[in-house]
Amino acid sequence: MRASTAGLQPGCDIITRQIIQHDASDRADYMWTAAQPSQKVQRRPMGKGDFYLVLISAIIVAELGVFGVILLSQGWNEDASLLFTRYSARLSFMFFLPVFIASAAWQLVPNGFSGFLLRRRRQLGLGFAFAHFIHLVAIVGFLQQQRQWFTAEDIPALLIYLLIGLMAITSNTPGLRLLGKGWKPLHKVGMYGAFSGFFLTYLGRLGSEQVSLPADAARYESYETYLVLLMVATGAWMLRIAAFWQRRARQRSVTPAAS
Repeated sequence: MRASTAGLQPGCDIITRQIIQHDASDRADYMWTAAQPSQKVQRRPMGKGDFYLVLISAIIVAELGVFGVILLSQGWNEDASLLFTRYSARLSFMFFLPVFIASAAWQLVPNGFSGFLLRRRRQLGLGFAFAHFIHLVAIVGFLQQQRQWFTAEDIPALLIYLLIGLMAITSNTPGLRLLGKGWKPLHKVGMYGAFSGFFLTYLGRLGSEQVSLPADAARYESYETYLVLLMVATGAWMLRIAAFWQRRARQRSVTPAAS
């Protein structure tokens, strides 16, 4: 990308945006370039590759930040491994939420933000899969600390990971063509499978005794923490239910008119 600098004065710090060739679906996100003061402000969209880079970088920075805080606060031991496992799961949940509510949010409240979520849902979904893979690595690390491995009780969770993996590798045009009519059911089951994993985990934590943790970490494992997480998950679910009933109401109103 090249911007004209004719007439640009030394020390000028004016920033403008310049349009370059881009995919038509990416016209909402922009990067910045320096140009002359008299040049008309223009916008250059962030391509899909740029968005992937920013998203993956954000996930890595967030995970490393959590890991660093835990490591500096108490070193690396079983408690630290457990904390990282739980916090990596919560980060995954934060990346999962936009994917889960994207279509419902656009249907109920069509605006720039919900439109952005809907356009970027595929990339956000792959970002969530990446974040949840880090969570799986954290689980394996915790099990190794305790000299344990997965048991039969973990089969439902492992099946959810399998579904997430299948969703990730088929979130592209070749995958859509290969699966045909099976693509939508796979992604729908996988989406609700991942949601059920988060929802049932937070619900179960409310009724169970918390694992013993150091005093400086125990405040993050309180009843209130899991109550908030459960309320957020419930709110996202209610949003999808509201969108479902709105679609049903519209279909019913159209059917008599057509007949």
